[in-house]
Amino acid sequence: NEIKSLSTRDLQILQHLARGMKVIDISEIMHISNKTVSTYKTRILTKLALSSTLELIDFARRHHLD
Repeated sequence: NEIKSLSTRDLQILQHLARGMKVIDISEIMHISNKTVSTYKTRILTKLALSSTLELIDFARRHHLD
């Protein structure tokens, strides 16, 4: 399943996004740049074959990752 393709870091970022957190807030609590968070987000969307943040949130909720 596609969740297995995600790294631990991908999952952490996915969970934060699913909770409605902004990239800038995620970068602050994870102590990484917001550019890095954006890169992770793009990679997650690609790995899960999703096209928007809304789809990402929906995916996370359906898989109980939020």
